Amino acid sequence: MGKALKEWLRALVGALAILFIINLFISTTTVINTSMLPTLKEKDMLLLSKISPIQRGDIVTFKSHLVITEADRAELDPLKKLFLREGRPKILIKRVIGMPGEQVDIQDGKVYINGDLLDEKLYLGVDTMGDLHIDRIPEDQFFLLGDNRAFSMDSRSSSVGLVEKKDITGKAVLRYFPLTRLEFFKEVY
Repeated sequence: MGKALKEWLRALVGALAILFIINLFISTTTVINTSMLPTLKEKDMLLLSKISPIQRGDIVTFKSHLVITEADRAELDPLKKLFLREGRPKILIKRVIGMPGEQVDIQDGKVYINGDLLDEKLYLGVDTMGDLHIDRIPEDQFFLLGDNRAFSMDSRSSSVGLVEKKDITGKAVLRYFPLTRLEFFKEVY
């Protein structure tokens, strides 16, 4: 094997190793629905951290119990269709509202955590639909809601329910596209 070929292979292996290591810590996603309006819009592209601790107010992606249908795939662009197969779990994006060990109540359009009203005015402009009571969120589970409360399939629905920590795939840290909406996500609590 020639010297140039060995150098090229060494560089290729090094680049692949770097990509593998980066993939352990970060990933990306594109928003494909309106459940997080007004915070996130369709086609927003996000950088996700796979290792950041989860806190109330964080926007996270997770593997749900819902599955991708052919109708879901029909709405995607051709590149995304290559990676999303029918029957695979849907990856959803929502905001962390309730933490392990906490009590959650939704009454009269308001969310209460351990009996205290949750101040959501930084990201929410509407009431939260439906009444709900969770006496205690089990360990390693979270209660998640979309910011577009009237049109969000989230922990209020038995189809989604509480989300296990192991199913959370990333925490949104940066919206990098469109550039006009470039933003690092800040703590809201």
